[in-house]
Amino acid sequence: MMLILGVIQIGGGYAFYNMGVQKVSPQKASVIALWEMILGPLWVALFLGEYPSMMVLVGFVIVIAGIFLDAKLAKE
Repeated sequence: MMLILGVIQIGGGYAFYNMGVQKVSPQKASVIALWEMILGPLWVALFLGEYPSMMVLVGFVIVIAGIFLDAKLAKE
């Protein structure tokens, strides 16, 4: 079961990521890759009840702020 989940979840995720990277700029692809690190602790908190430390939350806020600033400045 773990082998199947590993192949589908990890392999499938990277396959879709590789297809998507071909359609966006390298800068956007690197920001998209950051979402994996951002959403990991969020999913754990939601489904397992293990909440991240203050340092993780500070990092989360910094990365989110950078993403939103990039999106805001790109429109101007």
